[in-house]
Amino acid sequence: AEDSTINFGEPLDNKSTSTAEQTARNERNAGNCFLSVVHRLAASKSVSARVSACSLGPVLWNHLDFPRQLQLRGVITRALHDVDVGVRKATAAVVHEISEMLFDRRAVPWTVLMVERSMTDPEPQLRAAAMTLTWHLAEHLPNAFLGDASKGSLSIRRLPPRTDPTFMDVYLLQCKLLPVASNLAEDRIASVRLSVAAQCDRLCTALGEHWFSVIIDLLQALLSDRDDRVRSEAILCMPRLVESVISGASEDKSVSVLESLLPQALKMQKDASVLVRSSLATATGELLVFLVGLGGAGGSLSPPPSPGHGGVNIDEIGSYKYYKKHVDQTLIPLLQKLLQDTNP
Repeated sequence: AEDSTINFGEPLDNKSTSTAEQTARNERNAGNCFLSVVHRLAASKSVSARVSACSLGPVLWNHLDFPRQLQLRGVITRALHDVDVGVRKATAAVVHEISEMLFDRRAVPWTVLMVERSMTDPEPQLRAAAMTLTWHLAEHLPNAFLGDASKGSLSIRRLPPRTDPTFMDVYLLQCKLLPVASNLAEDRIASVRLSVAAQCDRLCTALGEHWFSVIIDLLQALLSDRDDRVRSEAILCMPRLVESVISGASEDKSVSVLESLLPQALKMQKDASVLVRSSLATATGELLVFLVGLGGAGGSLSPPPSPGHGGVNIDEIGSYKYYKKHVDQTLIPLLQKLLQDTNP
């Protein structure tokens, strides 16, 4: 009874540890035995079967060892080039889900490649979806370098500081994602450009402050788009982008987002499209509420605290005069003119 060994003298605690490790390993690789099913479905002539093969991707992703995960990536890559547009659409949704599960940096370049493939798809709806994929992947990129992302969107980590060794890895991958949005903003189909205009603020938040100026320029270009629906969506995005920039700028980097976007907004009050002028009125009201709200109960307009930076340097930008000037001299007069618009 006092002997702490069993059979060949293996200690009890070592045996239990070994069993626990084996169990954990089996759970991690539980999807290996199902991969043959995925291959059979992917090789089928049935569209439904090929869609099913891709749909199993997010289910199996975290339960495959790396060699078999490479095989699954091959199945998804082929599906994104499928002749049937329904299969390609389903695959784009799968890539969207997998981007939330990235915890291994070895999978990131492939995921970026899938986003770039969606950008060049002949189907406009898929190219429009590529914009959502772009900011969604950008949002989850730090997870692949900073730890486990098994909880998906609930465990999003922010971009590491410049002093962090992983910063350059994330930054270089962002350099590949930003051209996707730029190319989509110049797409010949208006619905694709509209998708970019509607999500510039999400891209801005996901990429971080070192890309603010580029995304502001991107929205500026969309505010002058030849399609009135795109201009309308771009002006509706303006207050959200302004909020994202002001809330995310650090104390040592002041981005003149209002000076960049408001002159273009003023020109749009004479836009020939009623839809654009209506959206301008909505956006102006939202921006006015946001800027006035920065002052809080004290009545003074000051920038909001910046996450991770301890607040914005109020003295540098003259907080009260800086925002109040735009409220008094631009936004309120603009709303007054829009109230007198010929179209009710």
